[in-house]
Amino acid sequence: MKTSHILSLLALSGLLAACATPKSNAQLRKAYFKTLPNKNAELDTILSKRDPANCEAEEGEVTREAQPLVRIPPIMPMGANTSGSCDMQFDVNKAGQTVNIKTLSCTDDIYDYASRRALSLWKYNPRVMNGELAGECGIENTIKFQLIDERGKVI
Repeated sequence: MKTSHILSLLALSGLLAACATPKSNAQLRKAYFKTLPNKNAELDTILSKRDPANCEAEEGEVTREAQPLVRIPPIMPMGANTSGSCDMQFDVNKAGQTVNIKTLSCTDDIYDYASRRALSLWKYNPRVMNGELAGECGIENTIKFQLIDERGKVI
């Protein structure tokens, strides 16, 4: 993405004030990261209202493990210069919602919020244990971001 395109997006989102005369992509990224604490706080508030996954060690017959129903792909963060990925860990509650979303590692910090946001929208068919719905803990997944140039090659 060209710097002029990024500047247009920043002007629309109100971030241009944070970086009045950007000289490089590094300054644009810095301005973008200044907005993330508010977004992370909003996401944490949404996730905290969900029922927790009961992760106690239960004994019994597992009829079915948690199965993904809806996986919303992440949105490429503004200011990303290369492709990347994040290794994530999360739990699924009895309602099939993802909770306790944690980032294990990311190739670049810019992908963290986008990965957490995408995971918060995923829906699962919860695990069935002893004939009842149960939460599942410690599910790990890798979310990949691919940036493609005008020739169709992955950057």
